[in-house]
Amino acid sequence: MVLAAKAARTVLLTMVVLALAGAARAETDGGGPSYPRLDVDIPIEVQNDGIVASDDRDNKLNDLFTTTEPTLVFSATPEISGTAHFVLEPVADPDPRQSRVFGDHGIFVEELFARYDHDYFDVYGGKYNPPFGVAWDLAPGIYGTEFAEDTYELTERIGFGGALNFGGPGIGGDGFGAHVLTGNVFFVDRSALSEALITDRGRVRLSDGGVGNHSGLKSYTITASGGGIPGIPGDLEYNIGYQLLASDQEDLEDEKGFVFGLNGSFAIDEDRDISLEPIIEFVQKWDAEGEAQNQQIITAGSALLIGPWNVSLSYSARLTDPDAPEEANISDHQFQLTGGYAFEFGLAVDLGYRWRREERVDSHTIGLLLFYPLSFSIPGVFE
Repeated sequence: MVLAAKAARTVLLTMVVLALAGAARAETDGGGPSYPRLDVDIPIEVQNDGIVASDDRDNKLNDLFTTTEPTLVFSATPEISGTAHFVLEPVADPDPRQSRVFGDHGIFVEELFARYDHDYFDVYGGKYNPPFGVAWDLAPGIYGTEFAEDTYELTERIGFGGALNFGGPGIGGDGFGAHVLTGNVFFVDRSALSEALITDRGRVRLSDGGVGNHSGLKSYTITASGGGIPGIPGDLEYNIGYQLLASDQEDLEDEKGFVFGLNGSFAIDEDRDISLEPIIEFVQKWDAEGEAQNQQIITAGSALLIGPWNVSLSYSARLTDPDAPEEANISDHQFQLTGGYAFEFGLAVDLGYRWRREERVDSHTIGLLLFYPLSFSIPGVFE
């Protein structure tokens, strides 16, 4: 643990040094992009969740934590790059009825991969997050993404993939929008990168089981996404995809899944900077989690943006239908309301309410989220 703490401090110190160097270089770099270069993004979230009421007394607590995700992209040329994506967040759930202040935080490598980008196609490989759906990222509000994150977001997989780019500078040129077709093969990361520093979360082993945790490249996704289609009002985008998460266990089936979603941004009053950003996404799973059960996940919501102000509503449902007639169906639901303000210097403040029913237990949460992004570039790095 002492070594882990020292390593974590070294990582954080390195980030600070890079930030200072990046600021200095940014002031002197007045031209266009130069290569090789290092681009750094550090979105910082500080969140406080207070579960103020619950049918289960063990759920009542206050949790203050951060989710900070430094991403470093080293580009040797405009086409060839390598990405390292770190995450600092709680890696364990709080104990029943035990509030915590920045407790159980660990830092780990969520992605570490190489990429080649071309106008017509992209290829990449390493440890990365294969695409499947977007609600886990784009659903509005403090809590709008939660069901999608918990149920079907794919993270920390090892494998490779590629994309074909259509429209614009890609295949086919202009006139029919921009579209991307991707294919990925992968398995759950079981390397030393599945561990965490500061707070240990353990290393993933093949014996842990579960869908997606298997030998070889047996799991895959096929997805398509796009937007900018002529004749369709607003900035409407779609995504559609299929996944198979394989299993080596005799008592588990391969999980299959299908996703379809729409999201967009529609100007209501351009002079007053008022717009509406709706999203809806549906996922159907067969043999969910490798068990004899089907599952549907629905996320629907919208954000209303009025200059620097925002207000959002979203609803999520997760319906689990076991094949065995003696097992009851499970219906989990969540509603959230969030409002906030984005300051000109970058800080965004949001206040939210969440009602959640999970495994027939109702809980009510009041949350506060502070968000501040840091980003800089170091052109000509390592020259």
